[in-house]
Amino acid sequence: PVEDSSHYACPEVSRRNFNGSWPLSTSKMLLDVTSGAVEGDQNSGRLVLEVPSLLVIAGERDDIIPLNAVKGFYDKARTSDKAFVCVPKGDHGLMVEKKTSKYACEKIFEWLNARLPE
Repeated sequence: PVEDSSHYACPEVSRRNFNGSWPLSTSKMLLDVTSGAVEGDQNSGRLVLEVPSLLVIAGERDDIIPLNAVKGFYDKARTSDKAFVCVPKGDHGLMVEKKTSKYACEKIFEWLNARLPE
């Protein structure tokens, strides 16, 4: 998918918005996190997540992808530049609800801005 930020600014005060292709996870990949398949593969060494940097955002009240499953996946990621954001009161639809999506977007842009050249 290609992101075109010409029709929005999130957060509203941001002067930087992403344009280009985002790598997206599929629902199957997300469900694997909760099923134990990913954890088992990580523990066995069949799945090693080695990336230059990583931002993981999870909802505190997500009943589809439990917080501890996401945190376990994050903890095993091999990178020296990673951040975990737990969205207070966020559920699986945290990017749909105004308060939780605002919080998540602010954290995303803080993380991106810290890594982009001025």
